[in-house]
Amino acid sequence: MEALLLKTFRNLGPMYYQRARFARREIPWRDKWAHATQREYEQFIDALNPPDYQKASQHKVLEKATLTLLGLPTPRFLAFFHPQRGQDGQGAWLRSCTDLAAFLRALDGQRVCFKQVEGFGGSGFMALDVRDGGSVLQHPVDGKQTSVEAWYAQLCADEAGWLIEAYMPQHPAMALFNSSSVNTLRLWVLDAHGGPRITHALVRVGRAGDQVDNTTRGGLALPIQMDSGLTLSGPDLKHPGQWQTHHPDSGVCLVGLPIPHWHEAQALAVRALQAFPRMRFAGLDIAIGVDGPMVIELNVQPDRISALRWDLPLRRYFREALARSR
Repeated sequence: MEALLLKTFRNLGPMYYQRARFARREIPWRDKWAHATQREYEQFIDALNPPDYQKASQHKVLEKATLTLLGLPTPRFLAFFHPQRGQDGQGAWLRSCTDLAAFLRALDGQRVCFKQVEGFGGSGFMALDVRDGGSVLQHPVDGKQTSVEAWYAQLCADEAGWLIEAYMPQHPAMALFNSSSVNTLRLWVLDAHGGPRITHALVRVGRAGDQVDNTTRGGLALPIQMDSGLTLSGPDLKHPGQWQTHHPDSGVCLVGLPIPHWHEAQALAVRALQAFPRMRFAGLDIAIGVDGPMVIELNVQPDRISALRWDLPLRRYFREALARSR
């Protein structure tokens, strides 16, 4: 009956009902009614983040420039590859295969990260080791090698271009979650009455052999206790009723682990939101390096399904924020 009412009057279908685990009796009906549809969520986002300003953080080169200009720690910018507009940090062109070969020669022996400037969900990311005088790129996990010519052709297939960054080794405590991926924090930052603050947090964990931690690629997401910075067990939204407590590949227990530099990471996320004009809400991706946290990227419209891991009724969450800010 609840599922029927929510579908009829709130357009929240039975699949959402199942993923949200609304059959639990401890979830009040008023909370279920206060969950947001995708359309409502997007309307709340536009009310908090003016659409004309959202692109400033959705293009990774623009985002990187803003963070770097304001002195916020982020992986070091190396270059922007584009067949017509590309250049490196010193102003040299990075447009042709010859340009790319010369650029990589100077990075021989290093690990370099390539990111689609408008990619999402981890699909447009690759970290590669530069080998043999810059003539070969090698995958650090499976060892597969790619020639510069083949990699150039792959880069040219994306019309928007690629951001190239220095690789950031993660803190040993974060590598315990999964060693092949850089396991990041997703911090929801909301600027409402009293100023911006972290309201909810997750740690995202990649699968063995994968370089990214995105849940769309099979990664895990566990809530973080805000006061202590300790990880909690999290619901498996793809298999409602199951809980994520151990890594499915390594068997390592993921619950009760402390997040290093926890308070510094929260402070950095707040500063990063404030760096972008008129942005009042974002999901900040923060990586913890050996020397402390770094901003990976902002998501001005983070996946609303994340809220199900916190049993968060989004209509109430956003309406209270908008009401307090008037």
